[in-house]
Amino acid sequence: EEEEEEENLVNRGAHVYVNIYDVAMILNSTFRRFGIGVYHTSVQIYNREYSYAGHRGATTGVRVTNPRDSSWIQDTLYFDTIYMGR
Repeated sequence: EEEEEEENLVNRGAHVYVNIYDVAMILNSTFRRFGIGVYHTSVQIYNREYSYAGHRGATTGVRVTNPRDSSWIQDTLYFDTIYMGR
């Protein structure tokens, strides 16, 4: 039954979202007036979020996290989500 439900989800297509994180809050408060800013983005599919981030150490590369969780990126806050479709 679980496999059948998962197959139905795949056949209908996944809802895809782009989550946006503010990584330069003080600068962005000024930059937004000009339509620019410094942001980190990720792709959310099936309640998982995928992003690429380079860091010192072993965490460089593609990361899978819970949606809208910025706790792993220092000084970053969730900003917005854009629905991309199926």
